[in-house]
Amino acid sequence: NMFEELLGNGNDWGIKLEYKAQPKPDGIAQAFILGEKFIGNDNVALILGDNFYYGQGFTQMLNNAVSQTNGATVFGYQVKDPQRFGVVSFDKSQFNRATQSYRQPGSSFKPFVYAASLENGYDPASIIIDSPEALGGSTSDLYWKPRNYDGKYKGAVTLRESLEQSRNIPTVKLANEVGIKKILEFLNRINVKGKYKKDLSLSLGSFGITLLDIVKGYSIFVNGGNKIANTSILKIEDRNGNNIFTEKLEPKLLNIRSSENNSLDPIISVENDTKTKLSRREKILKSYTDLLNNNQVFDSRLSYLMTMLLQGVVLHGTGKKAQSVGKNLGGKTGTTSNYIDAWFIGFSSNNVTGVWTGFDNNKTLGWGETGAKSALPIWKHFMKKAVAKFGDKEFNLPLGIVKVLIDKKTGKLANSDSKKTFTESFVEGTEPGNESFAEQSKVKIKNENTQILEEDDYYNSQ
Repeated sequence: NMFEELLGNGNDWGIKLEYKAQPKPDGIAQAFILGEKFIGNDNVALILGDNFYYGQGFTQMLNNAVSQTNGATVFGYQVKDPQRFGVVSFDKSQFNRATQSYRQPGSSFKPFVYAASLENGYDPASIIIDSPEALGGSTSDLYWKPRNYDGKYKGAVTLRESLEQSRNIPTVKLANEVGIKKILEFLNRINVKGKYKKDLSLSLGSFGITLLDIVKGYSIFVNGGNKIANTSILKIEDRNGNNIFTEKLEPKLLNIRSSENNSLDPIISVENDTKTKLSRREKILKSYTDLLNNNQVFDSRLSYLMTMLLQGVVLHGTGKKAQSVGKNLGGKTGTTSNYIDAWFIGFSSNNVTGVWTGFDNNKTLGWGETGAKSALPIWKHFMKKAVAKFGDKEFNLPLGIVKVLIDKKTGKLANSDSKKTFTESFVEGTEPGNESFAEQSKVKIKNENTQILEEDDYYNSQ
C-alpha cells in the first residue's frame, strides 16, 4: 500500500533515531539537542505532534496523514547524525533544505510587509479594512480578488489584529498602500533574499525563499534591528579530541538607546533639527532610516514594535500553541495553498528557530495540515530545551517607546465606552491623540471593468 511504498524497508523513513536500551529517550528533541547517539538495532523512534512513538508501536500511527511527510525540517538539516535535526536518510539525499530549498513561505512572510509598513508611517493601531476588493495583478489589465483563510471579512481591524489573525486581505491592502517597490527595497536592505515576485501576491508569500533566509529576517526584529552573521561551524576536533579550530563568536550588542547615549537617539535629532522645514511627522519617518548602516538595518524602536506584534500572534493569534514553551515568545505561522508547505518561525529574546514541513515533490501534506498543526509542534519540542538552557527573559525596551491604553477594536485612546482595552506600544510621537500622524489612506480601486480573478485562478494565471 501507500505506506509500504513510502517506508521501503522501514529503516530510512521519517524523523528517526536508533536506540540501544530502555527506557526510551525522553522525546526525540532531547536526543538531538544533547547530541546523544542511540545506536543499535533497526527499531525506529518517531515524534508526531506531542506524542513519542518507538519500536514496533510506531507502525500503528501511519494512518495519520502527517506521518507521510518526508520534509519536516528544523533549520533544514537532514538527519543521520543525531546532532542535526530533520528527516530522510543522509545516505539518500545530501540536499540541505535549510539553505538550498526554495519554498513558498505563505503567511510566515507577512511580518516583513508589516515591518515595511511601520517604516512608512503605520503603527500597531492603524486601521485597515478587511473587505473583499479587487487589487492589482501582474499586468495592468489583470486584477486579483484575494480571500481570507476562513472566507470571512471582519471590516475595520487594527494592524495588530490583522497580523495576529493572519488576515490576507488587510495584508494585501497594506502592501498595496506601502508599495511593492518599497517592500523589496526593505528586504534588500535587511539582506533577506528570495525569488520575489513584483506584484501584490508577494505579500502572501507566493514566491520561493530558504528557511535560513526567513529565520535571518526574524532575527533582526529580536536583535534590535541588527543583522546577525551566519556561523555554521563552531568547533573542529580530530579523532583524539584535540581542538583544531574554534569559531570566535563576537557578542552582538543590541543598538538599544539609553539616556547615556543620546547620540544614537533619532528622537533627539528630530527635536534638534532646525535646518529642514519638515513637519514633525516627516521628521519622525525620516528618523527611522537616518542612522541605519550595514549592521543596523532596521530602527530599534520599530524592531521592538514588530517583536510585540509577533508576541501577540502567540498570545492571541494563530501561534497560541506555542504558549506552553515560555512566557516571552513571538512567532508566526505559515501555510500555503492546498497545504503544500507549513511553517512556524518563532523566537525568544535570545533564540530564533524556524521549522518547515513539506514534500520535495510539492505533494499536499493533507487537509488541515497548517503551520500550527504540522510545524509548530516540532518547534515546541526544540524550543522547550532551548528555553530551559537559555531562558526567555523579557524583550529589551529601547528609548523612544511609549505605551498607551487603547480601545482594541478602534485603535483609538480608550475611554469609558471601550469594551476591550489593550496597552499598546508606539514610537513616541505616533501614539493615538498625537495629531502629527494622520490616518493612512485606503487602497483605491481602479478600473472596475478589468478582469477579476479569485485567488487560485490568479496563481494559475502567472
